[in-house]
Amino acid sequence: MALGYTQSMADVRRLRIAQEAEDLAVEVYEATAEAPAVERFGLVLQLRRASTSVGLNVAEGCGRGGDGDFLRSLRIARGSLVELAFGIRIAHRVDLLDAERLGRLAPRLDRVGRSLTKLSQYLEKPRGGGTKRGRPKPPPEGR
Repeated sequence: MALGYTQSMADVRRLRIAQEAEDLAVEVYEATAEAPAVERFGLVLQLRRASTSVGLNVAEGCGRGGDGDFLRSLRIARGSLVELAFGIRIAHRVDLLDAERLGRLAPRLDRVGRSLTKLSQYLEKPRGGGTKRGRPKPPPEGR
C-alpha cells in the first residue's frame, strides 16, 4: 500500500524496534477485541493507547533528526511500555486477559524493551569522531 511516506518514515521502517512495537500494538488490539463493552473506555482503551504510544514515539523520534530528540522519544516510548506492562498485569488479574494471551504478550514486551535499551545505548555512545549519527566533524575555524 503506497501511503506517500517521507524519507523519515522510510528510515523508521528500517528499525527493528518499529516493527516490534507495531507487532506488539496489533497483539494488544487483538487481545482486547473480545473485552466486555463496559471496559471499552476503561482499561482496554488505556492498554491500546499505551501500546500504540510505544511505536508512535519511536517514529516521532526518528523523524526529528537529532540524537538528543531521538533519545528523548525513546525514553517516552519506554515509559509507555512500562505503563502497558503494568496495565496488562491488571487486565490479567481482573480476567480481561487469559493466561494464554498473557503468555504471548510477555515475550513481546520483553523484546521491545530490550530493543529500546539497545537503540538508546547505541545513540548515547560516541561514534567515530563524528558529531551526530557518525557525521564527520566540521574542520576547525581559521585553517
